[in-house]
Amino acid sequence: MTESLPNYTELNRARRALGLPEMATYEEIRSAYKKLALKYHPDRCEGKDKALCAQKMANINSAYRIIAGYVRNYRYFFTEKAVKEQDTEYAVRRFFK
Repeated sequence: MTESLPNYTELNRARRALGLPEMATYEEIRSAYKKLALKYHPDRCEGKDKALCAQKMANINSAYRIIAGYVRNYRYFFTEKAVKEQDTEYAVRRFFK
């Protein structure tokens, strides 16, 4: 069974829920999730409404699952051509030849 990719609306909603910009690295995604999880986890929610924290944590978990699934299904290319195309110095050198 393969997971279906989220549509743009779902992905954008998840991105905003984690406070991510439109372009983020995997490390930035994980960092945003961890930061929000520490802030809103019901066990750490002192003096706040635990039910509200539990709901926020559920939204954060859902958003992270959507984004992680999208990232997990990304196909990475390790061909020489693909690596060179992502090398900005290579692109500049090639442009000025």
